[in-house]
Order: sequence, then C-alpha cells, then structure tokens
Amino acid sequence: GGTVVSTVVSAALLSIPLFLMHPPVYGIIGFFISLIPIYTVAVTINNRMMTFFQKPAFIPKLALKQGLTEDMATMVVIPALVTSEEDGAELVQKMEVYWAANQQPNLYFTLLSDFREDKNEIAAYDEELIRKLDAMVSALNAKYGREIFFYVQRRRVRIAENGRFGGWERKRGALLNFCALLTEDSDAFMHVSGSLPKGIKYVITLDADTALGRDAVVRMVGAMEHPLHRPSVDEQKGIVTQGYGIMQPRIGVDVVSAAKSRLSLVFTGKGGLDTYASAASDVYQDNFGTGIFTGKGIFNLQAYMRVLKDAFPDNAILSHDLLEGSYLRCALLTDVVLMDGCPARYISWAERQHRWTRGDWQLLPWLGRTVPTKGGRRKNPLPGLAKYQIIDNLRRSLSVPLSFIVILLSQTAFFSWAFFWFISGILPLFIDAILDFVTRTLTLIKNAGKGTTLKDIWFETRTLFELSFYRFAFLPYETVRALDAIFRTLWRVLVSHKHMLQWVTAAEGEKSARDGIAYYWKRMA
Repeated sequence: GGTVVSTVVSAALLSIPLFLMHPPVYGIIGFFISLIPIYTVAVTINNRMMTFFQKPAFIPKLALKQGLTEDMATMVVIPALVTSEEDGAELVQKMEVYWAANQQPNLYFTLLSDFREDKNEIAAYDEELIRKLDAMVSALNAKYGREIFFYVQRRRVRIAENGRFGGWERKRGALLNFCALLTEDSDAFMHVSGSLPKGIKYVITLDADTALGRDAVVRMVGAMEHPLHRPSVDEQKGIVTQGYGIMQPRIGVDVVSAAKSRLSLVFTGKGGLDTYASAASDVYQDNFGTGIFTGKGIFNLQAYMRVLKDAFPDNAILSHDLLEGSYLRCALLTDVVLMDGCPARYISWAERQHRWTRGDWQLLPWLGRTVPTKGGRRKNPLPGLAKYQIIDNLRRSLSVPLSFIVILLSQTAFFSWAFFWFISGILPLFIDAILDFVTRTLTLIKNAGKGTTLKDIWFETRTLFELSFYRFAFLPYETVRALDAIFRTLWRVLVSHKHMLQWVTAAEGEKSARDGIAYYWKRMA
C-alpha cells in the first residue's frame, strides 16, 4: 500500500509543472506514463529493504538419514526436445552424473523426449534415433546392474493450426502425459524403455540445461516429507490450500555457462553460488509463505494429477510455471540450489525475454472472475497474491518501453523539466546497481576495520553498473521487442487464438544465433 501511495504522489509531483506550463493533456499523459517506471523504482527499494532487514524464511526438512525409502520413491525427469544422437547422448550422460551426485535406493531418472515438428506423424529418422537412445539407456542400466534410468519418447499429434505433427502442449503436455504414465496409463508414447517403477510419490523436473547438485534430491524430498508441508487439496476450488504441492529450489548460474562470453558474464553477475549454500531472503516466501515456481523443482505426483489434469485449456498457455505454482501452492527452497545455463549471445537473451513476455500476457484471462479450463469455465480459484504476481509480471514487461518513452519525452515535449523526467526514465535501469552499492557501503561502515575496502565494493558492484549501461544502450531495441510481444499476444489471445505455443528452446535459440556486426545489424536495425 505504501509503495502504491508513494508512486502516485511522486508521479503527481512530477506532473504538476506540466499542468502549470502546458495544456492539461501534457500533465495527464505525463502522470500515467510515469507511474510504472516510478513504481519499478519504489518496489525495488521496498523489496531490497525487506530482504535486507528480514531474516530469510527457512523451510524445515526431515533429515532422511536412511535415504529414500520405498514410500518416498522419486523420479527425476528431464523433458527435452531431442533432435540428434548427440543431444540424446549429452542428456543420458547428465542423468548418470546426477545419479552419481544423488545415489539413493529408490531414485530413478527418465529422459522424456519430444521430436521436433514434422509434416508426418513418424519421420524418417525417428526409428533409428529411438533405437540409439534406447541402447544408451540400456547400457547405463547394465553398468549399474539394475534399472535406474529410463527413456520415453512421446508420439507426435496433429497440430490443427498448421497441419503439422508435434508434441502435444510442449513441456506442459509432456509432464502431464508422463505423470499419467506413472499413475495409470497413457497412449501418448511411441516408446517406453524397460518397466517404469510403480509407487512413485515425487517427481523432480529439470530443464535440459539445469544441473542437479550433490544431495539435492534427498534435501528436496526431506522438505516435501515434512508433516507441515503435506498438500491438502480443496476439491471445490481445485487448488492446494494447505501445505505445498510443489517446491522450487533457488536457481544459480552455472560458472562455465556464465563465462562463455562477456555478455553472459555481465548479464548474470558472478556465476555460481557459495559452496555451502545458505538460506537467502525472498519477499514472497518470507512474508506470504509461498514462492514462485519457475519450472525446475519437485512436486507431489498425486496432488499434481488431481489439481492440474484438466485445469487448463489446450493451446492457450505458453508460460505455465506461474499458474502451476499457484494452483499447487509453491514453496521456495532457498537453501537448495540448482544450477542453470544462460545465453552467451545478446540476440538469444532478447528472444528469451520476448518469449517470456508473450507468456506473461497470455495469463490475462486468469485475472478475471472466471477462468478457462479444459472442460469450459469455472470460478477463478487463484488467491489475490497469485493475481498480483501475474500483474507484476505485466508491469515488468511495460517498464522498459515506458522508461524509453519517458526519456524520449524528456528531450522533446517535456524539455522544460528535462532533468527530472530523464532521471525518472533512467533510474529503473540503474536502481539495482545503486542499491547494491549503497547496501555494500553501509555494510562496510558497520564492519569498519575488518578488511573490506571501498575498492572491494566497487569490484563487486561494477558489473551491475555495466549491465545498466548495456540496458540503456539497448533500450530502443528492447522497447520495440517488448511492444511487439505485448501486441502480438493481445491479438492472439483476444482475436486469432493461433500460434499461442510458438516457442524455440533455449538450446536451439543459442545454436541459431550468430556473432558479427552484420548479423546484429540485420536483427536489430
């Protein structure tokens, strides 16, 4: 409430000179376009203060000193678009590495594969690739003397809007199909290696570029097994209202991935995390007891199927993670860390932001009194906090274009008060770096004489300032891309209802990107 009030007051004070010196329309325009940039600054300061002064919320866990017993059987699944033997071999090798870091008696791993879209339901290369992937997994099981690793290949289904064949509902559909295969039966697969274990209680889902650290599995299962966290499903609302149906670990950036290029190093800060990760503060978890699901984590299989099986309509949701976390009630495990990759090229990063913005705006229907489901419409079960999180994502996507417009007007129509309007437009880009420098300096003053110097602080903070300057330089391009994503999505959601699941994987996006001035000029001009 205080953040909103301070935002409105600041925007009004900034706009008063426009009302006094220009026709009223200037003041009205200035007031409304400055609201989101000012709110971005205000909420960033508010969140930083809250996390600075509050102790992090700690999610209690069972120690599980005896490991995973049979009634805690857990499946780690990697949904991935496998386009070649090399892709499959890399993912199979990752499964073995994850097993080596998390050896437990009732822990299993599955490569959940989709093939790329094709004009035919079965492409010419499918059979050979399936045979090779199955042989890799069989060899891995033979190496360890029991069935630990599995490979399942989804069938292609016809996509009505383009007449081609591909995986139903992409990653969301893959997980639903796989969970159905674990709990009952499913005809969505053209190949299943071995005999999948019965009685799976938890599923851990990872992206293809997500690394599962040492003993991360037993810590995640220990958190889910705690009596306070067992999910209670409200059958009338169709959501988890007590406990947690899903948990999201903290996500770090893989050091190797962060060091691929200067851009990846700047855009991710220092890659990696402390060797002994401790709980970190998060505004939502610390204050409201729930976090935001970002697609990598652990969920209760039975709760997942009861809540999400028919919760969402087909061909409507690109970014499903936030909704799934809201329906299942997500906890943030800040003391458990998974390492993720990041783009090495700016175009790949920009395309990922474009995809995320499209996904955020596709969730507009979940702000209404009723929401679409697979079987029609029902009363919106989302709590107020989940709706705020959706709105806040929309605010973030609008912050860049509105900051650019404010800066542009500060040098044209609002030139008489150019300094104040320019600061209002540029501050959202630099506020994180400024606050980081201020908090580190305050810590230095508090711990004076303990070895840290102002030079050390600048060394830690300068990358954030460099990132802010990059964002300022790219502001016109990012404005165009953000507006393209927003208006493209509004057209698709409200009018055409086509291409809702248009998506390129991070790996494919990185492969298609190029280096060189000519390529960037062609893409950005």
